[in-house]
Amino acid sequence: MKKRSIIIFIACLLIFGAAFYIIKEVLDLQVATTVDISGEELGKGNEIEPVVDNELMFLLLGVDKNPDVSEEQQDEHVRTDTMILVNVNFDEGTIDLISIPRDTKVNYNGSNVKINAAHAYDGKVGALKAVRQLTGLDIDYFMSVDYNAVLRLVEVIGGVEVDSPQVIEAPEIGVYIPKGKSVLDEKQSLYFLRAREVLKNGSDFERMENQQYFLKQLAKEVTKISNLPKIPKLFKVFKDNVEHNLSLGNFGDILLQIVKFDSSKMTTMTLEGTTGREYNANGNPVDYFYVNKEKMNRLFSEKYPEYFLDKSKINAFD
Repeated sequence: MKKRSIIIFIACLLIFGAAFYIIKEVLDLQVATTVDISGEELGKGNEIEPVVDNELMFLLLGVDKNPDVSEEQQDEHVRTDTMILVNVNFDEGTIDLISIPRDTKVNYNGSNVKINAAHAYDGKVGALKAVRQLTGLDIDYFMSVDYNAVLRLVEVIGGVEVDSPQVIEAPEIGVYIPKGKSVLDEKQSLYFLRAREVLKNGSDFERMENQQYFLKQLAKEVTKISNLPKIPKLFKVFKDNVEHNLSLGNFGDILLQIVKFDSSKMTTMTLEGTTGREYNANGNPVDYFYVNKEKMNRLFSEKYPEYFLDKSKINAFD
């Protein structure tokens, strides 16, 4: 009986020790990765707060750090390669990913630019303001991920399995991805995420579909029970490559949602529209994506009416 009591006592110590470690790591992550943004920076009278209880909408940004500037400014003054609107419902466990084409034309601070340029001008605040202006939604939160995180995550978990619809290759950098199922290493994963010229139609839409699909596959791998011993390394990757302005409560909820990840509850979409070419003041051609505002309004009116900054714009095209 005494031996059994000792075993139970040791087991309790281990459980409490693991819980303490995880809590401490989460708190450390929150401190190390948080970037403060005031509500007024996004709009007059705006407050940074969740719009719907037990739900969170944020802008996911994929950026490349600029090695030619100081460490504090390395992800500023660069265009975002990826912009995805993410909505997480903690009650239902659903995750919506809505990709915003990086060539989307917006009027930012009085000038017509591609939406991914807003980050180059004003960093995370600029990206949020541009997306708020485009969508008309009250989006207060962001999560910015350096592409180096992909390399390191894939390295830690030992690869990501994908089912490629075609052969993707870049001999000049030693990348070859066969058609069908294969496990991608770090270099292959990064190329799978970013390349579009090697895809069937060479379009940005195909690239975004690849990104959405890869994120789903990556989440599946990271959340496997076999990767539990790798939590310290995964936390380190997050700490070194992610910035956000989520509250501690929201941050904890997001981490918990990742642990409970169910790919069947993740939906992926892309804003619809058309492409076209314009010429700037210097006579140089600029290729834009023009969002179909009616379809976008119908999508957001149906799924996220509570988020409209101007409620009179809900179902504006009916």
